[in-house]
Amino acid sequence: NSIARRWITYGSSGWRLDVSPEVAHDFWAEFRTAIRNISFPHGKPIMIAENWHDATLDLLGATFDSTMNYRFRDAVLEFVLQGNADLFDRTLTEIYEDYPHEAFYALMNLIESHDTERILKTFGDIETDTFADRERVAGMSQTEIVAANALAQARLKMTAIFKLGYPGSPTIYYGTEVGLTGHRDPDSRRTFPWERVTEDNALLNHYRTLAAIRNAHPVLRTGDLITLHAAGETYAIGRRLLGARDALGHSEYTINHHTGESVTIADHNALAIVAVNRTGEEGLRLDLSGFVRDGAVFIDLLNNDQEYVVTDGGITLEIPPLWGAILVARHGPQDLLPPAPPTGLVAGSYDRRVELSWEPVADAASYNVYRTTIIGGYYELIATGLTAPRFTDTAVENLQRYFYTVTALDAAGNVSAKAVHAAAVPSIPVDRATLRPFALHGGEHTIGVGNEIERLVAAVYAAGVTELPGRGEGLVAQFGFGQDPDPTTWTWVPADYLGDEGGADLYTGGFIPDQIGDWFVSLRFSTNGGISWTVATYPDTTRPRFTVIPTADLTPPPAATLAPARLLHRLDATSFVVLQWELPDREGVDHLQVLRRSGDRPWELLGEALERARLPADATSFTDRAVAHGQEYRYQVIAVDSSFNRAPSNVIAVTPGALPFTRLSPLFSPLGEVSPTIDGTTEPGEWEAATSFAAEGLIEAAFIGYDTHHLYLRADTTLPPTELIGEDYRLVLYIGFYTGAEPGTPINARARFAGAELGFPLTQLVQARFDHLRPDGRGNVFRFVANGMEGWTLDNQIRLQPQRIVRVGDTIEVQIPFAELELDRTEELTIWMRIAMEKEGEARGTAPLQPLLARIPALVGGEVIATFTDPAGDDHGLGTLVYPTAGVFAEEGLFDLLSYNIFDQGENWLLAFEFAALPNPWGGPLGFSHPIINLYLDTKPGGLTEAHPDGAAMQIQLHPDHPWDFFVKVAGWPEYGRHLFTADGEMHLIDVSADPAKRLVLVRIPKNVLPEIRGAHYVLVASQDGFGPNHIRPVARTAGEWVGGGSPAPTVAPLVYDYLAPEGYTQQEILSGFNVEARTFAVLVPIIMER
Repeated sequence: NSIARRWITYGSSGWRLDVSPEVAHDFWAEFRTAIRNISFPHGKPIMIAENWHDATLDLLGATFDSTMNYRFRDAVLEFVLQGNADLFDRTLTEIYEDYPHEAFYALMNLIESHDTERILKTFGDIETDTFADRERVAGMSQTEIVAANALAQARLKMTAIFKLGYPGSPTIYYGTEVGLTGHRDPDSRRTFPWERVTEDNALLNHYRTLAAIRNAHPVLRTGDLITLHAAGETYAIGRRLLGARDALGHSEYTINHHTGESVTIADHNALAIVAVNRTGEEGLRLDLSGFVRDGAVFIDLLNNDQEYVVTDGGITLEIPPLWGAILVARHGPQDLLPPAPPTGLVAGSYDRRVELSWEPVADAASYNVYRTTIIGGYYELIATGLTAPRFTDTAVENLQRYFYTVTALDAAGNVSAKAVHAAAVPSIPVDRATLRPFALHGGEHTIGVGNEIERLVAAVYAAGVTELPGRGEGLVAQFGFGQDPDPTTWTWVPADYLGDEGGADLYTGGFIPDQIGDWFVSLRFSTNGGISWTVATYPDTTRPRFTVIPTADLTPPPAATLAPARLLHRLDATSFVVLQWELPDREGVDHLQVLRRSGDRPWELLGEALERARLPADATSFTDRAVAHGQEYRYQVIAVDSSFNRAPSNVIAVTPGALPFTRLSPLFSPLGEVSPTIDGTTEPGEWEAATSFAAEGLIEAAFIGYDTHHLYLRADTTLPPTELIGEDYRLVLYIGFYTGAEPGTPINARARFAGAELGFPLTQLVQARFDHLRPDGRGNVFRFVANGMEGWTLDNQIRLQPQRIVRVGDTIEVQIPFAELELDRTEELTIWMRIAMEKEGEARGTAPLQPLLARIPALVGGEVIATFTDPAGDDHGLGTLVYPTAGVFAEEGLFDLLSYNIFDQGENWLLAFEFAALPNPWGGPLGFSHPIINLYLDTKPGGLTEAHPDGAAMQIQLHPDHPWDFFVKVAGWPEYGRHLFTADGEMHLIDVSADPAKRLVLVRIPKNVLPEIRGAHYVLVASQDGFGPNHIRPVARTAGEWVGGGSPAPTVAPLVYDYLAPEGYTQQEILSGFNVEARTFAVLVPIIMER
C-alpha cells in the first residue's frame, strides 16, 4: 500500500525523484525493487533522477533508468549564447561516453524546468509589463524590444531543431511550445496560456513540425550517432539505422502495454543529418566520406524538401542564421545498406612483408585495406579495389608492430564497418630451434623446496639475427614447463642468454617442480614480439619429459584457519580483499600459498607464476588487489612443507561491494588570517596574509580574511569617494555560511540576490550593503536565516547591530564579528561569498570573478588530551633522505613535524599537526601543499598490520602488537586528503584545514566516526605528489627535480621524511628496519596514549 507502489498500480509509468544525490544509493536500489515487485499495467516502471551533474553511478542498472540531463542543457545554452561548436561537441561527447547506451538514449534532454528560469527569458525575452524586466526595458525603443523578443524566439527554434534530432528523450517544459516565458521559480510555473494555441502560432507550428518529423523517422529516435561537423558556429551530426537492429540492438518496441501493440523498425536503410548554425554560413561543406557513399540522395524535411546528392564525399548546405536542417535519406530504390564487415582477418609476419587474408563477404564487390601503428585509430588506406580476400603489404619495416583492418564495398559503393583488427610484426623468421642433451630426459627427479632441475639448453638459428655477436636483436626467448604435453598450457618465463655458438644463440632455463608426476619442459623463440613462436625440440621432434617422485616424508604440515575476509576500499572506489589466518603450529611449514576461485572457474594460485606465490611461513595476512564489485570470491590458504606436502585451510567466501561513503562536509578553498585596523587605510602588512582575488568592472581587487572573532573584507574600487556610495552606486557583499545545521537550502540553491549557483547548502546568508554610511563609520548589515527553501526573502531578514564599515578614498574595509552571526568558531566554517558593485540593481563590477567557496580552519582549543613533540630538523627519514631539487622545495622544514596535539572538543576530536614550515605554493584547496600525513590508529582489539591500500606506497609495516583500526589520510587536496578509513572497509570524509600563520594542519573527526582516540598512534609524513602512487612522491637514490633522493633501497625503504618515534627509539632506527634481500618493509613502533 505504499505510495511508491500505489501510483504504479494506478497506471503511472514510473517516478521522477527529486534531489536524488541527497539520498543513499542503497535506498534507491530498494525503491527500484519495491516498485518492480508488483504488477505494472504500463510496462516496467522507470526511475528518473534529478541530478544536475554527472549521473554515471545512478545509471548502471541498479537504481535509475534515466536522469534529468542538465549537462545537456548547459552545453546547449553555452553553444546558443556563446558559440564554439568544437567545445559543444566535446561536451556532448563526454556525456555520450559517460553513460551506458541504454541510459544515454533515454536521457531526459531538457533546456529548462521548474528549477530554472524559462528558456525564452534565458534567450533574452523581454516583457514590458513585468517588474522584473522593468530595468531592462528602460531606455529601449519598441523596435529594440521587438527585436530582442524575435532573437529569443529564433534561438529557441534553433535549439528545438537540434534537441528533436538528437538521441534521448527531447523533454519540453509545458508552455514553451507556445512561447510561455518567466523568471525563476515561482515565476517559471505560470499557468498554461491556452489562448495561444492557435493555427497561426509560428512557434507552436514549428514544434509540431519537428515532432512529426521525429515520430515519422525512427532513425532520429534510436539511430546511432556520429559527429559530422563541429567548427566555428555550426554543428552537424549524423544518425544511422542500418540493418535489422537499432543502436540499442532492438528491432521492435511495445507501444501499448494494455493491448500488447508493438512497432517494428521496418526502415533498415535510414540515414539522417541534423545541422544547426548560429550565425549563418554560406556554402557549408559537410564531409560525409565516413558516413555515406557518393550518389546517396537526401531530402531536407525542414526546408521545403530541398534535395541534396552526395558528390565527391560530401554535400554543401545553405543554412540561415539561427536555423537548421534535418535531412533524411530519400526513400525508394536507393541502396544504402552496407555489406557485413569482413571476418577472419589473419596477418602473417615475414621478412619485410605482411600477408593478409580474410573470409569472403557476401555481396562484396571489392575490399579496402587500412594500416596503423596505433591500435584502434589513425588508420591509413593502403589498398583499394581488391577483388580477392587477400593482400600482401611490402611497405613495412622489420620489428615494427602494425595493425590492419579491412572494409567491404558492395556494387553501389556502400562501405562496411571495419573488420576486427589483426596485428603483425614483420621479421626474419626463426629457421630452427634445437635442444641440447638433457640428462633428466626420461628420468626421475625428487621433489623438494630448493631442488631445481638440471637446466635445459637450446640453440636457436635465425639468418641475419643469431649470426651476429651477442644476443640477437628482436629475439624473445622463454623457458616453459607443464604437466600436459601441450605447450600452449604451460607456464612460460623469460629464459637466460648463455652466449653464441656456430651461428646460433644459446639460451637456458630451469624451475623447481612442486607437484609429483610427469613434467614436460622446453624453450621457445619469437622474432615478432610473441605473435608467433617456434618451440625447440630434439631432432626427432620430441621434447624432454621426466617424472617427479616424492620424498620419504609424506606427512602434511599443520593447516591454517582462515578468518572472515575484510574489505578495504581505495579512493578510486576499487576494493581489496584482506585475508587473515591463524596458524599456531608452524613447525615444518616452509611457505604458504593463497588460492582463489570465482564462479565455476578453477582454483587459481595468486602471485607470480615462477615463485608459485610463496608467502613466508610466518605470514598472517594477504591482500588481493584484483577483485571486482558484485563477484563472489572463495579463498583458501595452503601450508606447504619442504617436500611440498600440502595442508589446506577452510574455505571462506566474500563478495566485494560498493564503497561505503559518508559525506560530512563540502570542499572549498582556504582563507588567510589577518587582523587589520578598520580605518579605510591599508598599512603595510595588514592584509598580507589575506586571500586576494581578481575582479572586473568597477572593482579592481578584493581581499578576504579572518581572525579569531571577526571576518574582514576589503574592496579596492575605481570610483572616487563622492561617486562610490549614494543613490547611483552601492557596493554589496553576500556571504553564505554553512555549519552543518538544519534546515539549510538545497545543495543546488541559488542566492536570489547574486543570481549564482551555490553548490552546497547554506544555513544563513549575510548581506552587507554599503549604500548608507553613518558619520560614525558604521553601516548596515543584514542576516538572512535559511528557510529551507531555494532562496532568500525579506521575510527572514534580521538586521544586525551597526557594524564597522569604513571608506577612505577608493578603498572600503569591513569588519563583522562572528558572534553577531551566532557562529561557533570551534567549528570549521564553509563560506560562499561574492562582492558586487551595483547601479540601479545592475552589476557593474564583481569580485571574485566567480563565487568563492572558502573555508576558515577550526579554532584550536578544547580539552588537551595529549601532546607529542618531535625533534626539529629530522625530516630526513632514515637519516639519508633529501628533498627534490625543484625550487619549490628550497625552503627548509617542509616535511618537518614539530608536534602532534590532540584536543577533545565535545562532539569531535581535533588533531593539530605543527610543521616547521607550511607554505602553499601550489594553492592546495585545504591550505597547504607539500606534506601528506598518514595516521594509523589502534584503539580497539583486532585490526590489520599491512598498510592501507591508499597508503601502501609509504613502504612500511605496522607492529603486530598494534594493528590499525583506523587510517587517516591528510593532504592539501580534498579529492584524496580528507579521508578516514576503517579496517572494516568503511570510508568517511572528515574536516581538514590549515592555519598557515601557526603552521598547523588541523583535522577534525566526529566521535560518532572515531569513538575512542586513546591507544597506539603511527604518525608518518611524506611528500605529497598528485601523480605519485597513493599521492606520495617517490624517493630514488639520487634526487631529481620532482623526485626525492637519498634512499638506499628505493623498492623497500620507507618513503617517510618524518616519523613520530616513541620514547626510547629513534626515527632512524625504526625506518631502517627493512630487509632488501627478503623484500620486507620496516616494522613501525607507535607512540602510545594510555587508554
